[in-house]
Amino acid sequence: MVTPIQNRTHLLGSFKLSFTQSKCSIPILPTTNNKFISQIQETSFHPQIESHADFDVLKEYMSLFGKIKPPHVAKPLNDLNNLIIFDRNYIEYMKDKEQISHMIPDKVFIALPGHESAAEELLNLIIQQYPNYFERQGPYIRNKITKEEWDLRDSSNHPLKVVGRLVPADIFLNKKIDDKYILVAGSAHLTSKWRLSDKIGKTVAQVHYEMKNGIMEGVPIYKDQLEKRVDSYFEQLKIEKPSIRFVTLVHQEASWSQHPDIYISPEAKNYTIDNIGDELTIRTERETFKRLENNSDYIVMNIHPFYAPLKVIEERPDLAKHFYDLHAEMPEAYRNYRSDLKVFFNPLMAYLKKYGG
Repeated sequence: MVTPIQNRTHLLGSFKLSFTQSKCSIPILPTTNNKFISQIQETSFHPQIESHADFDVLKEYMSLFGKIKPPHVAKPLNDLNNLIIFDRNYIEYMKDKEQISHMIPDKVFIALPGHESAAEELLNLIIQQYPNYFERQGPYIRNKITKEEWDLRDSSNHPLKVVGRLVPADIFLNKKIDDKYILVAGSAHLTSKWRLSDKIGKTVAQVHYEMKNGIMEGVPIYKDQLEKRVDSYFEQLKIEKPSIRFVTLVHQEASWSQHPDIYISPEAKNYTIDNIGDELTIRTERETFKRLENNSDYIVMNIHPFYAPLKVIEERPDLAKHFYDLHAEMPEAYRNYRSDLKVFFNPLMAYLKKYGG
């Protein structure tokens, strides 16, 4: 276990958010890439990263799903350039990934054998889509921003593992096997309190819930409201039509990675309508889906977490009202599933109602 010690300020679109991250500082280990860390230690923004520099994920979320009653599945992603977002926090994401990779190396990347071809197709797609950031020369892959390089002839450099070191998101490969999509490989550094090892080799439905001794464990609404819709959506996803969806959560903390093996939840505070805007954050997980062309039985999923202070809603009444309705209509079983929500639910609702009209 580690202790919360690191204080940072991150640029989140046009907002600044100061917070304490619950993870340890970069460990001094023989295997740690200290050269990489020193190269970017003081960097918060790189001039090459300009395509999404002022990206506002909450604006995108509201434009696509603000008027749709949840739970929603996905909508078309019209611009392939937006499959991955490279914003001002890119360097911070990659520093976190580097650190976490050396803290729990066997927990953040897992790939079942036999899926290297699909992973390499994805790697090539990322490089071709973002040539200003990445390049490939034969077996050599280079990140132009961090100056890292990988040789794919090295068996330790699985193509999906390299993808995970290029993009500021968690990346997963799902393959259709016997009419079900199975999670066969993943690079997962930025998870919200779940382990990749608990989900690898399982169907999309099993990733979200399982029945044990007649009791359902996992996301309460998935079986009744989402399972058939998601299965149908995966089946119908076209190569040329990637898609996007979001998961928005109010959290007590603002740490991109909340992996249960290295993360300690903060102590609950006495939340009130007056302090809750400064104390809580909005975690928005931007999820995109893309069917591969040559390996068309594979669907790529990426999860990119963003944070903003809850108080941003004070200037965005549409967002405050949306969040109020979202929580007011939330099934009780789901509220209980989100155990931390019970700690601040009542002052949160009063706060959202105040600014949502």
